[in-house]
Amino acid sequence: VWRGTIEVAYKKNQLEQVRKKIEDVLSSEGLKGVRMLESSTSANGSIRIKVLGPYGNTFLLREATSSEDKYLGDPRNGSCPNSEGALPLGIASVTVRCAPGTAKPIAHFYLEVFGFSIQYDHEEMRTTVLAANFAQQIHFVETKGVGREDDNEEHMAIYIADFLGCFKRCQEQNLIWVNPRFKYMDNTQSLEDAKVSQGFRIRDVRDTNTGELLLRLEHEIRSTEHSKCPFASKSSKFSDSKL
Repeated sequence: VWRGTIEVAYKKNQLEQVRKKIEDVLSSEGLKGVRMLESSTSANGSIRIKVLGPYGNTFLLREATSSEDKYLGDPRNGSCPNSEGALPLGIASVTVRCAPGTAKPIAHFYLEVFGFSIQYDHEEMRTTVLAANFAQQIHFVETKGVGREDDNEEHMAIYIADFLGCFKRCQEQNLIWVNPRFKYMDNTQSLEDAKVSQGFRIRDVRDTNTGELLLRLEHEIRSTEHSKCPFASKSSKFSDSKL
């Protein structure tokens, strides 16, 4: 179960149709465990729907911002197989609950290791990491009761253009990790391995100055040359880094 909210963006005027579909599912009891947690319409007609999925994940379905619509709606920036005709533009952001006092150094880790832009909100005690396309974000929210070693065993994939540079920076901090569950398909431990596989994993996010553990969350880091990269055109000017 993801430790936060997954935000899915839609084009304007699609969410009423989505809300109706969810209501139909709930009335027919087609998916056990699905619940609508929130359904609201603002004064300007913008719809927000929060749904609890059958496996316990929380999704926020909302209208895309202009930058999200421009990037996620552009077929040059890739698509998932068999998703033709699907209503969502894509995942616009995810929220990750983190331990008190860690949001800011976590963001600096993403800045220094991955080269992502970051923002810090002092009042909300949260940081935002922005991919190079500025249409996808990770929000790290400090939450009481969350520990630095907490691990739900979820993971996220990042496609990055500066792949070998990123590997070297992770290797310098002794972060390279092999998931024993997937060792048969992913056993990258050296730079030569990374050049062949075009992918590697880390599990720990650490303070880049002290080495102190900040967050335990598996990252599958892939090159934009990886065979599974969703970019329709790997040479696209938008394809620097994608979550």
